[in-house]
Amino acid sequence: MTPDKSKAHKGQERLKQLLANDEEFLKTTVREALEGVLEAEMEELLGAGKSERTSDRAGYRWGYYTRGLITRIGRSSCACRKTARFRTEVFERY
Repeated sequence: MTPDKSKAHKGQERLKQLLANDEEFLKTTVREALEGVLEAEMEELLGAGKSERTSDRAGYRWGYYTRGLITRIGRSSCACRKTARFRTEVFERY
């Protein structure tokens, strides 16, 4: 290995260690990913994006509720949209 590649490899290993040990970083990443998936499911169900007005719109968002989750990285929570017919495929209902 050349000195530059060795230094880059050490940097990558250090970054992996930091990310693995930083629980809040992982929780934030998981929460943001879940909320993105939930928002995409909501847009598909309603046929319109947030604040978008269309003639084909199938309903409206009512705000958010907080859903607590237990994941492999510990307890976390995410903001779930409220609407009459929404049932996510990401996790089961209570």
